[in-house]
Amino acid sequence: MGAALAVAVPAGAAVQVQSESPPRGVAKIVKTAKLKANGAAGVVTFQVNCVPRKTFDSSVIVSQRVGGKVTRGETYVFNTRCEADGTNKLKAAVVPGPKPFKPGVAFATVRVDFYPGGDTASREITFVN
Repeated sequence: MGAALAVAVPAGAAVQVQSESPPRGVAKIVKTAKLKANGAAGVVTFQVNCVPRKTFDSSVIVSQRVGGKVTRGETYVFNTRCEADGTNKLKAAVVPGPKPFKPGVAFATVRVDFYPGGDTASREITFVN
């Protein structure tokens, strides 16, 4: 009986600690991104888990092969305040160069800085009109 009690107490404590501090970081980069103005910009949607009422900065980099060259864009979203539930959904418009984005596969990287600490996630995305 004593052994069963010793195992049950730490397990309960671990669950309590986990529920008190939600993980901070990039939760998800949405697979589909929207093209705007005939490829002059692409809007990337991503979700961030963070501590409620705290702020963070983020950057989004997108690259895509267009006509034998790689076109690339980067944008920043500053001083975003976390929602009460700890999850934020953001949209970032990325302007490419030297060529416009086109419908099809691209690669996105999202960096989130919490001060202190940060997180980075990357994935293939698909631009659609």
